[in-house]
Amino acid sequence: MPGTTSASPTEVSHARAMQLLERYGVLTREAALGEGIVGGFAGVYPVLKALEERGTVRRGYFVAGLGAAQFAVPGAVDRLRSVREPRRSDALGGADGRGGRDPDDVVVLAATDPAQPYGAALGWPACDGRPSRAAGALVVLVDGEAAVYLERGGRSLLTFPAALADDRWASALA
Repeated sequence: MPGTTSASPTEVSHARAMQLLERYGVLTREAALGEGIVGGFAGVYPVLKALEERGTVRRGYFVAGLGAAQFAVPGAVDRLRSVREPRRSDALGGADGRGGRDPDDVVVLAATDPAQPYGAALGWPACDGRPSRAAGALVVLVDGEAAVYLERGGRSLLTFPAALADDRWASALA
């Protein structure tokens, strides 16, 4: 077609790396594998290394347990530093000022949502079933920890250790 150009393999790899960085904030090998990209993490690693050398991204060990090769945009690193200590509303007197917990610390996400790290960047917590990043499935996070996994159509409900420690997840599914 006249007037169209195809992107070079380097441009494609650069665009893919930037997309993953914007999606995850902190890009790890596991997150790249979870995306199912051609070439896996090795396919974007040279671009990430070049971006680090240019100062566009940072390489470091930003999140414990996510593996050694972690790349992040500077804004993501700053946000991580600002929330280094887990925020527990009950420890802060609660949202109501009477020691209650903040219901806003409970989030329901699609299992496939990039903001939902379990099964991609993080392994699933221990449970009796086999959760997966399947379409139609939901994950309830309580204070950032996976509490329950609801299979598509509500066929099964798997509970994780966080569900035993905090029952706020139940109202999120009501």
